[in-house]
Amino acid sequence: MWILEDRLKHIGRIARWWWAVTYGAWTLLCSFDVLVEHYGSESFKASYNNGWIAPKWGLHAWVIGLLVITVFAILEGSYKYSTTLEERLRPKLTIPKRIHKQPWTDVRGKCVSYYIDVVNESQGTTIDGIEVCLTDIDPPEIEWLPVPLHIKHDNSEPHKKEFSLNPLGKKQIDVLSSVQGAGDIRIESTIGGTGVTVPAGRYTMTIMATGRDVKPTEAMFDVWVDHTGYLRAKAIK
Repeated sequence: MWILEDRLKHIGRIARWWWAVTYGAWTLLCSFDVLVEHYGSESFKASYNNGWIAPKWGLHAWVIGLLVITVFAILEGSYKYSTTLEERLRPKLTIPKRIHKQPWTDVRGKCVSYYIDVVNESQGTTIDGIEVCLTDIDPPEIEWLPVPLHIKHDNSEPHKKEFSLNPLGKKQIDVLSSVQGAGDIRIESTIGGTGVTVPAGRYTMTIMATGRDVKPTEAMFDVWVDHTGYLRAKAIK
């Protein structure tokens, strides 16, 4: 019995708009018919009854037409349902348009670092071989690109350069850090384990995430040192 119930629910889901239209049209027709019957003049009732096409077509024609439209609605709904499901299961990497700030203070003074999220938006597919790199910087203070970025909380030596994300999984990636008043900005790279530095200033940085059998994604960030010597960063919408 539960198998039949599941199938009926499935039919209801894939053609819900058809059931809604049919129910709405039937309700309007019945309501109009009642209004004509109770409040219409005799001449209007006669015109209404003469104009009603159901008797002219016959019951069989109406049933066949309804069945054809219903089958079409179910096929169309099934196609949309399957494509929506396929889209939800397709692997998709994204870098949300935001950058997280992490301030702290140590013997050097006020420090700050920034990190981003990388997300697998698929609801059913794991993405392997993900790498996140700085692919462009303007002004071009780094001559060699891309620069692989550090996976947050990865304390292994040498640092990992790639990772996997389960469906709807998220990984945090370190991007920048600096000490207030310092003359440079550190890009948190896995190269040599010490990162890469650029002179303190204002930059537009492009970060790209790639993975196996998935379309790459990228995001841009505005990075600058303010008048107090403090490092700032924000996503470019």
